[in-house]
Amino acid sequence: MMKKYRAFVPFVLIAVMLLSWYMMYDNYSGKEAKFNNYIKIARQKADVKITSAAIENYRAALLIKDDPDIYVEVAKYYAKIGDSRNNIKWCQEFLNKYPKNAKAYDCLLKAYMNDKNYDSCFDVLSTAKRKKVTSKYMEETYQKIKYEYTVLFSTYEEVGSFSGGACAVKGKTRWGFINESGTKFINMNYTEVGSFTGSGYAPVTVYDENTKNSEAYFINKKGQRVLATKEKYLSFGLIVDGILSAKQQNGKYVYLNENFEKLFNEEYDFASTFNSGIAAVKKGNKWFFIDSKGKKLFDQEYLDVKLDEKLICFRNERAFVSASVGKYMMIDTKGNQVGTEQYDDARLFLSELETVVKKGNQWFFIDKNGKNKSDETYEDARPYKNQLAAVKMNGHWGYVDTSEKIVIQPEFDDAGDFNTRGLCFIKQSSVWKPLRIYSLSKGM
Repeated sequence: MMKKYRAFVPFVLIAVMLLSWYMMYDNYSGKEAKFNNYIKIARQKADVKITSAAIENYRAALLIKDDPDIYVEVAKYYAKIGDSRNNIKWCQEFLNKYPKNAKAYDCLLKAYMNDKNYDSCFDVLSTAKRKKVTSKYMEETYQKIKYEYTVLFSTYEEVGSFSGGACAVKGKTRWGFINESGTKFINMNYTEVGSFTGSGYAPVTVYDENTKNSEAYFINKKGQRVLATKEKYLSFGLIVDGILSAKQQNGKYVYLNENFEKLFNEEYDFASTFNSGIAAVKKGNKWFFIDSKGKKLFDQEYLDVKLDEKLICFRNERAFVSASVGKYMMIDTKGNQVGTEQYDDARLFLSELETVVKKGNQWFFIDKNGKNKSDETYEDARPYKNQLAAVKMNGHWGYVDTSEKIVIQPEFDDAGDFNTRGLCFIKQSSVWKPLRIYSLSKGM
């Protein structure tokens, strides 16, 4: 009897397995049929734009079987009928469910592109980059919108240059500061201002209309007075390496340390900001250079020395000086001329990239060895800073990249330099406005 039972067991097991497979197949077939039926109905409803019924059936299908391609199909439907709000919500749901699926990023990116919501486009691209997800569409879209920008609503009468994470801006009559994102953080309380430096301080001057007196001192990035002296000066220069210039009541300039103690025992008709241990000073009609101990350098005097917005004379180990009327040459930090060329005008380097010089009526780019970047010339131009340079063509200003390709069309009355967050100032209708490039503001 036992032998017959043992012989029977394999047949039972086989039967059970076959029944199980059949039930699984039947269940699968049933689910697949339901899935296909829901999709069929959803598409029928979508064809006649009965959106609520279409989405209801799509969702019913997805409850049976998750399928990224169905999410893509629904996103295309929303885009087709122009329902931007629900398209974005749907694509965000898709991405949340499939955070490493390139199709999900493509869908959400397309939805934002349809709205020209470039800020959100770069959020999607940034997330994809962080997740190490890429696609041809993402790469093409990035190149397409890399230099898209927006002009912010704030307007100013005058603006300075970005330095130390801030930029001086002037309202109707007084100056204050904005941060690198363009947000005001120090109120417009000052008659004159300088830039913030590595010291964390900026020089300011306040003129009192009632007393007709002015007071110069230094503030920190909270707008608090941090350095001041009882001795009256008309204005202070920037603090660099513990040295600052100061304009006295008699109109002459001296150098001080951070304790407002006089250095060098010398007075000048003008005194620049120190940089790389060198400053340019003027006595009478002659300019010369001094080191941080006040010692005259190079045994050479000049008719003029070019300074930038911060009154710095040497940038990228180069300065531009005039030894003959109306002509400028480039020199190094030893006073030696770099190259043999002379220029009608020049601007200091602002980075390791090229600066601009002028010959005749044309401006062009040169490197620190005096070599021309290309044969391109402009009506006016500014040096490269943060990979972009402002150029003037046909009476208007725009921007070129490091290959001198125009990336922002010339359409402004004037233009400044970009900061590390993709913000610059452009001039329109006699006022300055912040312009922000989306990609750079997102660190891309």
